[in-house]
Amino acid sequence: MTAAVDTALSYLGPDEPASSPHTIRSGQVLRLLTRQLYDYPSGETVPVADAADGPPEVSENGRAYRVRLRRGIFWDAQGARELVAGDFVRGFKRVALPSARHARRYFTETIAGMREYCEAFDEKFAGQQPHAPDLAQFQFSHQVAGLSTPDAHTIVIRLAEPAPDLLNILATGVAAAAPREYDYYTPDSPELYRNNPSAGPYRVNRGLSRGAHLVLEPNPRWDPDTDPLRRRTADMIRIGPGADRYDVAWPAPLGYAVGPYLVVNLHEARRGSPVGQPAVRRALACAANRLAVRDAVIATNQIAVAVVQHGLLPPGSPGYGSALPLADDRGDPDRARRELAGAGFPDGISLVLAVGDAEIEQRAAAVLRDGLVQAGIALEIRPRAGDLDWDLTLDSHAPDWYGNNLRTAVEPIVRGGTAPGSANRSGYDNCVIHRVMSTALRDPDPDRSADLWRKVEELVLADLPIIPLLAHGTGADTAGMGAPPQIRWFTE
Repeated sequence: MTAAVDTALSYLGPDEPASSPHTIRSGQVLRLLTRQLYDYPSGETVPVADAADGPPEVSENGRAYRVRLRRGIFWDAQGARELVAGDFVRGFKRVALPSARHARRYFTETIAGMREYCEAFDEKFAGQQPHAPDLAQFQFSHQVAGLSTPDAHTIVIRLAEPAPDLLNILATGVAAAAPREYDYYTPDSPELYRNNPSAGPYRVNRGLSRGAHLVLEPNPRWDPDTDPLRRRTADMIRIGPGADRYDVAWPAPLGYAVGPYLVVNLHEARRGSPVGQPAVRRALACAANRLAVRDAVIATNQIAVAVVQHGLLPPGSPGYGSALPLADDRGDPDRARRELAGAGFPDGISLVLAVGDAEIEQRAAAVLRDGLVQAGIALEIRPRAGDLDWDLTLDSHAPDWYGNNLRTAVEPIVRGGTAPGSANRSGYDNCVIHRVMSTALRDPDPDRSADLWRKVEELVLADLPIIPLLAHGTGADTAGMGAPPQIRWFTE
């Protein structure tokens, strides 16, 4: 059987919206080619052993993980070559590459020495386009203190601090094993694509050229007895515009992204705006007709599932469901007017709402404008530019994995600063929230951790730097976070 997908391949970036039923994201393809230590069964949100031979041995203090590799996994390389622990060390080191920058912090915040490794990489290659020999030499001459390989089939990962979500991080595509051929070719180059060994059920057809369909063919070295998560059901998979049908069962478990939500501009540059007053932000939260926003978003046919969201924690995440709404789902204009009057605006206010070009944002903005005016809040809708000349904007944030995911689902939204991976557009920064989040991320007890995340939600909702509106369903693409090699080149 030949499976064909009538679509251009889409690379999943940190701000890319959920895929439509006919969009294949790079992580879904890479899953067929790569192996992680741990990965997700189709439709599940708890990672299980993939290339690992079982659960890790974890030290009493939660800072050391010893993982034995499953035997009999081979790269599709010239001559049979078994996947070994060093391949994972090579893969982890590639988190320093620009293509993985938005996911880098998951590793620098957890694995001992990874931050120093990435800082040395940035210093070495600042302003350069390094070639393969430069990258390989750097990798060989710089070690990560928290990564060691006692033997060819054992990897030990030492952490800077406990991280109960480490297996979720290891199940991302950024943590995939990298064969030694990656040292021979420049990342994201045609040469790498043509000489890219696979450890999954399929391999890339070597005869591809730029702009052609991406063709996957069976990997003759793949043994289903060594792969508990993948299967091979087609003799060939062809991906690209013009393919005639969509009949591949791509693994895409349903999870939720937060958004769209309103971001309140609390930057110094907007000082003096009414939104600087907490009562005005409460008025906005009370006045929003979330049901109307949901209906408008679903009407775009770009999102199939959307639920009203009053809290910060998305459905399915630890601690979800405890947020107390300030108004019902249709909004409470009368309470909003009282909040405005108490803030010194009995005659209402006018605000600037900056929106992007996406249809979802445009429709949500129009519905919000029509609803808020009933509470005395007039919105002027402007195109979003690169400045801070706005009071409100719309945003969404999709997590990089589901289940135990608040490191990726919530922390980026409220974490201050402008480091890669931050999704905080408001300028809000609260050191108390930072401390609570840090404690929650280290706590090995799921119930205590969930309680701490509820506290984070409570603190954020007290200040309202963002005003939740919806959470929308999206397919997980846990292998898509910049996992090398990227696939775009084939279909450009």
